[in-house]
Amino acid sequence: MEPPHEGDSVTLVTSAHNEGQFLVEWVAFHSRLGFKKIIVVSNHCEDGSLALLDRMDALGYITHERLAKDAEAGDRNAAVAQIWNQDTIRDTDWMLSLGVDQFLNLAPEFRTIRDLIASVGEADAILLLRRLFGNSYISRWSGGSVMKQFIKTQTKVLPKIAVYQAIFRISRFNKAEWHLPKLPTPGKVIAKSSLGVRLNADAFDLEGDSTSMIDESQMTFERASLNHYAVKSDDFYMIQNSDDRNLESPEKLLKNRLHRRNNRNQKTDLSILARLEDFETKMSELRADSEICRLEEQCQSWFYQQRHDLLNEGEIEDQNIQSLPIIRFHRAS
Repeated sequence: MEPPHEGDSVTLVTSAHNEGQFLVEWVAFHSRLGFKKIIVVSNHCEDGSLALLDRMDALGYITHERLAKDAEAGDRNAAVAQIWNQDTIRDTDWMLSLGVDQFLNLAPEFRTIRDLIASVGEADAILLLRRLFGNSYISRWSGGSVMKQFIKTQTKVLPKIAVYQAIFRISRFNKAEWHLPKLPTPGKVIAKSSLGVRLNADAFDLEGDSTSMIDESQMTFERASLNHYAVKSDDFYMIQNSDDRNLESPEKLLKNRLHRRNNRNQKTDLSILARLEDFETKMSELRADSEICRLEEQCQSWFYQQRHDLLNEGEIEDQNIQSLPIIRFHRAS
């Protein structure tokens, strides 16, 4: 593998909506993958995330941007467009947008995201496939690590529901959307898979986030993928999706089509935990700050209150956000 070019720096962008209890893990993990900058756009949060993000910003772990007040809650394209239009990413060469429920899973031979970029050769965009992780039969969330608890996933690529997101060269596009950049600058766009295979690039000229131009034979989880924890525990899923649903019972959400599609528990996959020791060292560094720890607990308490109210539970039990034991795995090289 050739070493990455000095200019191959990457900005990571996310949009966070009431996900404060997961932010420390997400930031700690991705800060170890070689991103020059992590930008978090807070998306009309009510759970205490704003104060937590401000604290992490003040300590230099992230850059915190608030979504414009006139933007619709949950509009991730608006979050990306806001960053793009403010030119806050122009000091880097590449950009990737991920949800707080998505973790970039690099193969052990890649120490950083720049190693992956170097490995695919000449490219303007590298498309990464999302891999769906289910609830691992956990009905009730009691804190701890997302990556260590939700370890069940799909066994193979499912072309009909496959979704990609792109790492892309900022200078080669005039518009960014959540999944794919759009409006390429003059010249043919070179798009590749994580294996370095040349892909059809027509989707970058199409409206919307379609990646349907990619042939099924080119879809792969090899070398790099996006672990997508869209479901998590049953109680979390109900709370996350209850606001805009007129339901007699929130339990009905667990039977809807979207939950069935995303709740994949066919196979245990622990590959992302090869980086566990390094990531936990960084997470301990963040939590060594008493204010970060207090604000993270506040976000989790908000979740417990939402669960109490939605599911008509009794007295809120005392929870511990670090209650799970540490599991040791071989460290990635």
